Amino acid sequence: MVRPARQRFEFATGWRAGMILKSSSSLKRCARNRRLAARHRKSADIVLLCLPDDAAKEAAAWLADSPVRILDASTAHRVTDGWVYGLPELVAGQRERIAQAKRVANPGCYASAVILLVRPLVDAGLIAPDTCFSIHALSGYSEEAAQ
Repeated sequence: MVRPARQRFEFATGWRAGMILKSSSSLKRCARNRRLAARHRKSADIVLLCLPDDAAKEAAAWLADSPVRILDASTAHRVTDGWVYGLPELVAGQRERIAQAKRVANPGCYASAVILLVRPLVDAGLIAPDTCFSIHALSGYSEEAAQ
Protein backbone atom coordinates (compact mmCIF):
# COMPACT_ATOMS: atom_id res chain seq x y z
CA MET A 1 0.00 0.00 0.00
CA VAL A 2 1.39 3.39 -0.96
CA ARG A 3 0.78 5.98 1.71
CA PRO A 4 0.23 9.63 0.81
CA ALA A 5 2.69 12.27 1.89
CA ARG A 6 2.68 13.06 5.59
CA GLN A 7 -0.69 14.35 6.78
CA ARG A 8 -0.54 17.69 8.54
CA PHE A 9 -3.11 19.25 10.84
CA GLU A 10 -3.47 22.97 11.61
CA PHE A 11 -4.94 22.86 15.11
CA ALA A 12 -2.58 20.21 16.40
CA THR A 13 0.66 21.49 14.97
CA GLY A 14 0.38 24.66 12.92
CA TRP A 15 0.64 22.75 9.60
CA ARG A 16 -1.74 23.23 6.66
CA ALA A 17 -3.48 20.16 5.18
CA GLY A 18 -6.27 19.81 7.74
CA MET A 19 -7.63 20.89 11.08
CA ILE A 20 -8.39 19.10 14.32
CA LEU A 21 -10.70 20.68 16.87
CA LYS A 22 -9.89 18.51 19.83
CA SER A 23 -11.03 19.94 23.14
CA SER A 24 -13.77 22.08 24.58
CA SER A 25 -11.11 24.29 26.13
CA SER A 26 -9.89 25.10 22.62
CA LEU A 27 -13.31 26.58 21.86
CA LYS A 28 -12.75 29.08 24.66
CA ARG A 29 -10.25 30.57 22.21
CA CYS A 30 -13.11 30.96 19.72
CA ALA A 31 -11.69 34.01 17.97
CA ARG A 32 -8.46 32.16 17.14
CA ASN A 33 -10.32 29.01 16.09
CA ARG A 34 -12.74 30.96 13.92
CA ARG A 35 -9.83 32.71 12.18
CA LEU A 36 -8.10 29.38 11.55
CA ALA A 37 -11.33 27.75 10.37
CA ALA A 38 -12.03 30.68 8.04
CA ARG A 39 -8.48 30.63 6.67
CA HIS A 40 -8.39 26.89 5.98
CA ARG A 41 -12.04 25.99 5.37
CA LYS A 42 -11.47 25.86 1.64
CA SER A 43 -7.87 24.61 1.58
CA ALA A 44 -8.05 21.85 4.21
CA ASP A 45 -8.74 18.29 3.09
CA ILE A 46 -10.44 17.24 6.32
CA VAL A 47 -11.57 18.56 9.70
CA LEU A 48 -11.81 16.18 12.66
CA LEU A 49 -14.19 17.33 15.38
CA CYS A 50 -13.30 15.79 18.75
CA LEU A 51 -15.55 18.00 20.85
CA PRO A 52 -18.56 17.91 23.15
CA ASP A 53 -21.86 18.01 21.24
CA ASP A 54 -22.61 21.74 21.49
CA ALA A 55 -19.07 22.68 20.53
CA ALA A 56 -19.16 20.23 17.59
CA LYS A 57 -22.39 21.83 16.34
CA GLU A 58 -20.82 25.28 16.58
CA ALA A 59 -17.62 24.21 14.82
CA ALA A 60 -19.60 22.46 12.05
CA ALA A 61 -21.61 25.66 11.59
CA TRP A 62 -18.36 27.59 11.03
CA LEU A 63 -17.70 25.22 8.12
CA ALA A 64 -21.26 25.00 6.77
CA ASP A 65 -20.44 26.50 3.35
CA SER A 66 -17.03 24.86 3.09
CA PRO A 67 -16.23 21.97 0.75
CA VAL A 68 -13.94 20.48 3.42
CA ARG A 69 -14.76 16.97 4.66
CA ILE A 70 -15.83 16.84 8.33
CA LEU A 71 -15.59 13.78 10.59
CA ASP A 72 -17.40 14.33 13.89
CA ALA A 73 -16.57 12.10 16.87
CA SER A 74 -19.37 13.53 19.05
CA THR A 75 -23.01 12.43 19.14
CA ALA A 76 -24.15 15.80 17.75
CA HIS A 77 -24.68 14.79 14.11
CA ARG A 78 -25.52 11.08 14.25
CA VAL A 79 -29.12 11.60 13.12
CA THR A 80 -28.73 14.98 11.41
CA ASP A 81 -29.86 15.39 7.80
CA GLY A 82 -26.91 15.77 5.47
CA TRP A 83 -24.61 13.65 7.66
CA VAL A 84 -23.75 10.00 6.98
CA TYR A 85 -23.72 7.57 9.89
CA GLY A 86 -20.17 6.22 10.01
CA LEU A 87 -20.88 2.52 10.56
CA PRO A 88 -19.89 0.74 7.32
CA GLU A 89 -21.55 -2.55 8.33
CA LEU A 90 -24.95 -0.88 8.82
CA VAL A 91 -26.45 -1.69 5.39
CA ALA A 92 -25.25 -2.61 1.93
CA GLY A 93 -23.64 0.42 0.30
CA GLN A 94 -22.93 2.22 3.59
CA ARG A 95 -19.15 1.92 3.18
CA GLU A 96 -19.41 3.71 -0.19
CA ARG A 97 -21.71 6.41 1.26
CA ILE A 98 -19.15 7.04 4.00
CA ALA A 99 -16.28 7.17 1.50
CA GLN A 100 -18.10 9.76 -0.62
CA ALA A 101 -19.67 11.85 2.15
CA LYS A 102 -18.53 15.35 3.06
CA ARG A 103 -20.05 15.03 6.56
CA VAL A 104 -19.57 11.80 8.55
CA ALA A 105 -20.81 11.20 12.10
CA ASN A 106 -18.87 8.68 14.21
CA PRO A 107 -21.29 6.02 15.48
CA GLY A 108 -19.68 5.55 18.91
CA CYS A 109 -18.69 2.32 20.63
CA TYR A 110 -21.90 1.50 22.54
CA ALA A 111 -24.15 2.32 19.58
CA SER A 112 -21.95 0.25 17.25
CA ALA A 113 -22.00 -2.74 19.59
CA VAL A 114 -25.79 -2.71 19.91
CA ILE A 115 -26.43 -2.12 16.19
CA LEU A 116 -24.01 -4.85 15.13
CA LEU A 117 -25.67 -7.26 17.57
CA VAL A 118 -29.32 -6.43 16.89
CA ARG A 119 -29.48 -5.46 13.19
CA PRO A 120 -28.77 -8.99 11.83
CA LEU A 121 -31.44 -10.39 14.16
CA VAL A 122 -34.00 -7.86 12.91
CA ASP A 123 -32.99 -8.45 9.28
CA ALA A 124 -33.39 -12.23 9.80
CA GLY A 125 -36.87 -11.74 11.28
CA LEU A 126 -35.85 -13.07 14.68
CA ILE A 127 -36.66 -9.75 16.38
CA ALA A 128 -39.46 -7.43 15.27
CA PRO A 129 -38.22 -3.96 14.22
CA ASP A 130 -40.45 -2.31 16.84
CA THR A 131 -39.29 -4.51 19.75
CA CYS A 132 -38.32 -2.54 22.84
CA PHE A 133 -35.43 -3.77 24.95
CA SER A 134 -32.66 -2.31 27.02
CA ILE A 135 -28.94 -2.92 26.97
CA HIS A 136 -26.98 -2.79 30.20
CA ALA A 137 -23.48 -1.63 29.26
CA LEU A 138 -20.53 -0.80 31.47
CA SER A 139 -17.23 0.83 30.69
CA GLY A 140 -13.94 0.23 32.44
CA TYR A 141 -12.99 3.88 32.09
CA SER A 142 -13.43 6.33 34.93
CA GLU A 143 -11.85 9.57 36.05
CA GLU A 144 -10.15 7.70 38.88
CA ALA A 145 -8.69 5.12 36.50
CA ALA A 146 -7.38 7.88 34.24
CA GLN A 147 -5.32 9.43 37.05
